[in-house]
Amino acid sequence: MRHNTWIGVLVILVAILGLTRVKYVVGDVRRDVRQMEQQLAEEQAKMHVLQAEWAHLTRPERLETLNAQHLALVPVSATRMQEVYTIPVRGEVSAAKPPVATEVRYAR
Repeated sequence: MRHNTWIGVLVILVAILGLTRVKYVVGDVRRDVRQMEQQLAEEQAKMHVLQAEWAHLTRPERLETLNAQHLALVPVSATRMQEVYTIPVRGEVSAAKPPVATEVRYAR
């Protein structure tokens, strides 16, 4: 046989080996993609459950009951509100005016 024939056969064998390798690599990638899609679906289902639990746990009536049982917090009245400038700056000694309660009026 001639030199060109041997080179042609060698090129064909290398191409066959390369294609076989690519076939197995693609199969591995497809398997990995399927596994990741399955994991993603499982995580989305878990997120859905967590969102439902969060919605259940943060219901206003439930929080109100827990507040009454454990904290006894009350809403802040408008007379306790102050202007921002009355808050002293850390490290600064000043003769700030005592806070004055202001009345809040809402337009009707």
